[in-house]
Amino acid sequence: MVMQEMPKPKKTFILTRGQYDAPSKEVFPNTPEKILPFPSNYPKNRYGLAQWLTDNRNPLTARVVVNHLWQNFFGMGLVKTAEDFGNQGEMPSHLDLLDWLAIEMSASDWNVKKINKLIVMSATYQQDSRASATLKEKDPENKLLARGPATRLSAEMMRDNALIASGLLNKAIGGKSIYPYQPEGLWDINGTKYMQDTTNQIYRRSLYIVLKRTVPNPTLANFDGPSRASCVVRRQSTNTPLQALVTLNDPTFIEAAKVIGEAMSQQKDTATAIKNAYRQLTGLTPNAKEIALLTNLQINEYNKFKANPTKTKGWLNTGLYKINTSLDACWVAANTVVASTILNSDASITKR
Repeated sequence: MVMQEMPKPKKTFILTRGQYDAPSKEVFPNTPEKILPFPSNYPKNRYGLAQWLTDNRNPLTARVVVNHLWQNFFGMGLVKTAEDFGNQGEMPSHLDLLDWLAIEMSASDWNVKKINKLIVMSATYQQDSRASATLKEKDPENKLLARGPATRLSAEMMRDNALIASGLLNKAIGGKSIYPYQPEGLWDINGTKYMQDTTNQIYRRSLYIVLKRTVPNPTLANFDGPSRASCVVRRQSTNTPLQALVTLNDPTFIEAAKVIGEAMSQQKDTATAIKNAYRQLTGLTPNAKEIALLTNLQINEYNKFKANPTKTKGWLNTGLYKINTSLDACWVAANTVVASTILNSDASITKR
């Protein structure tokens, strides 16, 4: 990484057949003229390049940026190949819309918040994500924008959603990396030891999780979290049985469900408790049928735990958080199962 410009720029040459010891023609800093000729008043260094990139006459930068923002909300950009705007990439599905958003972006002095608000308040984004079989067959990727987006939460969002819904999330910003729960022995392959955090640092956002290139964090990796060994503009999105095993068994998700289950146990009205838990995890209000199903599950699980109280231990002893011992452990465990069921539902893990 270049942290400071050299007083006298180092000469750069084309290498014959790529060999470092076979320099040929000397080359100089420049940019593609087809995009925008490099203005003579810009310095030929990194600062000049930044000025060139954000020049209002540059047709590319604003389009790339708004395409990324669109991709965040719809799962796919107006240009599907967000990592490639060149000849090898796909053409925009809605060229005029991309152009208009790009102009809005540069005209607003690169106001990202404004563009995000513009997208989410649009009629296009607020459409129902459900579609008929005919429409799905005709437009499986929703390139026609005939329905709202339906995308699974990203790896980091999946964990953070469970933490924020349960109230466990540590909102501290910046600082050292964190070492959350992960199976023992994973780092032994490299001859190193993984020292799990034992304070509320363990509840910080997934952004701060320490990553080892050769041994990625299993929770994030199972949900297609990249290794960060290289820049990834467009993540793959898969649907595998391992993902269900994570949300059902990972200590982070069980602990989050336990905390929500404890809160549910302290509320007098069962239906209200279930409704609140559902709202916390999904942002939606459950209908009467969903409340009835979850209430039935709650009663059945309570009866099972009453018949065999030792089964509560796996639910209530997972994670650092300690529940209130004055509460009925069987009732808390039953509510924990209900919370876990909601957390594992499509409503929680998919944005529709």
